[in-house]
Amino acid sequence: EGMGEGEYTYLYSLMVYSWLEWDALEQLGDDWFIEHDMEEVPEEFRTEYRRTFVRQLRNLRSALEEKTDRTAAEDARLAELKEVVRAAREGPGGFPYRGEQFPEAWRMALEPYRERLVATLPTTPAEYLVDSIEQLIDDEQNKGVQINLEG
Repeated sequence: EGMGEGEYTYLYSLMVYSWLEWDALEQLGDDWFIEHDMEEVPEEFRTEYRRTFVRQLRNLRSALEEKTDRTAAEDARLAELKEVVRAAREGPGGFPYRGEQFPEAWRMALEPYRERLVATLPTTPAEYLVDSIEQLIDDEQNKGVQINLEG
């Protein structure tokens, strides 16, 4: 409640793609996407989430770099962000905080919620498309995919 789209995208990316290392093609298979001439869609969605997530991390890094009176904890966070953003940039489609990069303290805090989060993940290609479709819409220019349900 009260969460903005940016916050949601950040948390979704962090928990689903980084912590759970969830991948639509692994979980849903690629047959349906190929049969419907949509084999590139899962990668497009994943790329959009990754691009947004990395941009958010860069913004956080920049804000900390500009801050002149950083605490020791903020200095440590800044060093971490520099490494995470560098690794994401250099890795082949690497997602920030994925795998070994995911901090153990975060893992321990999230672990009790694993089952609940996994239960919310798409289980069919159609669920995946509806869940992810908002990432393709450019609200300002009114372009992209739009779904209208009537009746």
